[in-house]
Order: sequence, then C-alpha cells, then structure tokens
Amino acid sequence: MDGYFNFSNSRLHYYKMGDGAHPLIALHGFGQTGALFLPLKESLGKRYTIYSFDFAWHGKTQWNETHALTKPAFIRMLDEFMRQHHCKKISLLGFSMGGRVMLSLIPDIAEKLEDVILIAPDGIEERFYYRSFMSGKTGQSVFREILRHPKLLIAAADAFSKIGLTKKYVADYLKNYWADEGKREKLFSVWLSMRTYRVNLGKIRAASEKHPVRIFLLWGSHDRMIPSRLAHHFKEKVPRCKLKMIDGGHFIVNEKLNPVIDGLLSHD
Repeated sequence: MDGYFNFSNSRLHYYKMGDGAHPLIALHGFGQTGALFLPLKESLGKRYTIYSFDFAWHGKTQWNETHALTKPAFIRMLDEFMRQHHCKKISLLGFSMGGRVMLSLIPDIAEKLEDVILIAPDGIEERFYYRSFMSGKTGQSVFREILRHPKLLIAAADAFSKIGLTKKYVADYLKNYWADEGKREKLFSVWLSMRTYRVNLGKIRAASEKHPVRIFLLWGSHDRMIPSRLAHHFKEKVPRCKLKMIDGGHFIVNEKLNPVIDGLLSHD
C-alpha cells in the first residue's frame, strides 16, 4: 500500500506492508526506491509493520527543501513520524546507502530503537577523498564544477580503472551516473546529504549496549561494492550484533533472504 508523510515543505512517499506489532522504518540504496524491500514482506511482515520510504530525490518522494536531507533533519522527521503514528519505539532497516543512514542514527536515538537490520551498509569505511572533498563549501563548489564536465570525469574513471586506482565495476557504476545530467544532480544532492551521516562503531557499540538495541547484519560474501571484510570488522567492533554471511554479491535483497531473516528473528 502506498502512503505519504508530510514533513516541512516536502512529501515523502513510502510503501506500507506487513501487519506485525512493531513499526519498522526502511531505507533503500542509491538509485533505488522503497519498493526494494517488497520481496521481504513474507518474513519481516510477521513481526513488523514496514514503512519503506523513498529517500529524497528518489521514487515518488517530493523533496521541496532548499537544503539536503541531513541527519538532523532525518531525526526530526522520524520524531514527527513517531508522534503522528503514536510509536513509543521503532525498528530500522537499511540497505547500502540506507544502511549508512540507519547505522549513523543509532548513537542519537538508541533509546527509541528495538531492532536495526542492516544489509551491506555503506559508511563503515569512510573514503578519504569523500570526507575531505564534501566537508566544506569550497570542496562542494569544486565538486559541483567538476560534475559540469562529464567527459573529463568519464575519461578519468577509465584512466583510474586501467592503472588500478579504482575497480572497473566502480568506474562503470559512476560513469552510468556521470553521463546523464539529471543523474549527476541527484548524485551531488545525495552526496551532500550523506556527508552528514557519519558512522562511529565505538559510539554504536556503546549506545546499543546501554539501551540495548538488537543489531542484525546481513552481507554478501562476494560483495565487491562494499567488501565483505567490513562485515567482520563490524562484528569485531560491535560483538553483540548477529552477523549472517549470504552467498551472493552486493544486491542480495530478494525472496531468498526470507528464510534467513526468519531464522534471525526467531531467536527473541
């Protein structure tokens, strides 16, 4: 079922599914929509009522603000959503970019959380160039100017791939977005937002143990976009989390996850 949530001047679209007693807020990866999690209704819908949102600049969400969807704004949005839906606590689900968002929220709102389900989350290992480039207005201006010259960007991606500075599949992924003006603008807006969602595993461990919050981590053992070694790094730093490695790559959100999720959630 489609639904909309009004926040400030914007209208955020979500897919509502399941009939479980616990509300769960879900967020997809870059370039996707909340429909990503529809195949997981069979397992998640038993425990949760799922609100799977389209992030700003994605899907049917109408983001009309003059600023990026920053972490403080996202927290305010969650608070308002909880107030309107009379939620005392919520659970979170995130994949890739959405996993980064949900991870970063744990230290700030742990007292409001029950479960956090993360599928190959981004942000565990911050890229130096990204942190340096997008942290200030000068870097952001430079980055926007660079995006106005897509042919140079595509040539640079090819060159970096050939000399081993980046993986070919990463270069191909970026070239797909750089070649289209609309996609370049989306990329810039989303990156401006994501710079505010910082992941600190020490704070996540402390917050999740204090309240406590159950953390479930699902990861493809052959993930090349966000290396699976980061799953084990996460488990080492946040030992109370439950880690399940999946035989697959990065895009593992499909019906095959249902029995895995059933198994994880059955040990209440």
